[in-house]
Parts: sequence; C-alpha cells; structure tokens
Amino acid sequence: ASFGLSQPLRRLAPLMHWMRGLATWGTDRGGIFVSVDGIREDGTATRRIWSLIAEGDDGPFIPAMAAAAIIRHCREGRRPAAGARSALHELSTADFDYFFQQRNITVGVRDLSDEING
Repeated sequence: ASFGLSQPLRRLAPLMHWMRGLATWGTDRGGIFVSVDGIREDGTATRRIWSLIAEGDDGPFIPAMAAAAIIRHCREGRRPAAGARSALHELSTADFDYFFQQRNITVGVRDLSDEING
C-alpha cells in the first residue's frame, strides 16, 4: 500500500544528498580510548588501556556487530538466556575479532601495571 509519500520523497533525494555534503566535517576515521585503573587481589595497582580505531567510515558498523556476534553464537548452539538482564557476559571482545577483521578496524590492549607499580 502506498501512502503517497514515495514520489515526493524521491524527488527530494538529490537535494538532501547535496545538503548532506554541506554539513560534513571531520574525517572518516573514528575511535575510542578506554583507560581503567584498579587494585588486584594481591593489593597491587593495575592499569589497562583498550583502544579501537575505525578507518574509512567503518565505525558505524560496530553496533550491528554485537547483534551479528549473538546470531553467530546461536548458529553454533550457544543461545543467550531468555529474559531481561545485564548482557555483560553475553559477548567478549574476542567475539568481535572476526567482524573487525572484515573491516578496517584495529583494536589493542596495553597493560601498564608494571609502570605504575614502579
């Protein structure tokens, strides 16, 4: 069923595409840097840094990769538990490795514990 919107919107597409080009700033490179400090069970300080760099507009694909990783688990017979709860333990960073390799996305982890403990 048509609601009469397709033709007017289709005619506006070239204008909207042109206007999008006017509002573009920055680069096609994005990333995140996370630093976590803590205390180990033995009482020593620990610091780990996780970083991700996405090149060439690959960053917007990252949120969908979580769903793809869950689907991959299901295909392997590892279904998530039913019901609302924290999803903290559903995926690990390793679950994203396959998807990052398909794109221009680089991740790294640094352990600076030795440096902060002298």
